[in-house]
Amino acid sequence: MFGEYAFPIMLSILLPVAFLLIIGKLRWNIERLIGILVYLFSVVTFS
Repeated sequence: MFGEYAFPIMLSILLPVAFLLIIGKLRWNIERLIGILVYLFSVVTFS
């Protein structure tokens, strides 16, 4: 229906929702969450 735009639109909707659900379920504290985000960012940046 959307053609080539379907996948990016689906990702942009699903990723934040899934992220919020994961945070809500696991109830991580802020420090651990920031640590994981920094780790992922460094992996993506330096790999």
